[in-house]
Amino acid sequence: MKIAAHMLMPGALAALMAAPLHAAEPTLQPFMVAVSVSDLQKETDWYVSLLGAKVVKDADFGNGGTHFRWLMIGNQRLELVYSPTAKDGSPARGKPPSHAGLHGYTHFTLQSPDLAATKAALIAKGATLAMDITEVKPLGIKVLYLADPEGNAVEIAQPAG
Repeated sequence: MKIAAHMLMPGALAALMAAPLHAAEPTLQPFMVAVSVSDLQKETDWYVSLLGAKVVKDADFGNGGTHFRWLMIGNQRLELVYSPTAKDGSPARGKPPSHAGLHGYTHFTLQSPDLAATKAALIAKGATLAMDITEVKPLGIKVLYLADPEGNAVEIAQPAG
């Protein structure tokens, strides 16, 4: 159906011409971070015992070849993926902060309201810090880093102030 400009009410033509011609932006929110691991049980045990993760789903695909395990840490979902044909990446990532020296995902971040208390609790559970509490002034946060048994970096951040 064609609409002639003279058929529009005053102001309607201007509104019609100002309307965007593209689709609306998608509504997105975080769902999960996935990490490929070589030892599913060792990684699971570390996240459960040290960070209080809860296993919420397990699924096998391809006759048991690839296994997906969902963990919840607070409101953050972490997917551990095990595939018997996966290969180690190279070169290996360094410890934080040099871990960001390679392209690709470098770490995932959890938030703490009290980083010093979180650090004390983690050390009491036997954690080894990959990087001690450091203030990142340009970002307005303080952070510390852990490395899981396979060297994947986990950042814990506290907003400054």
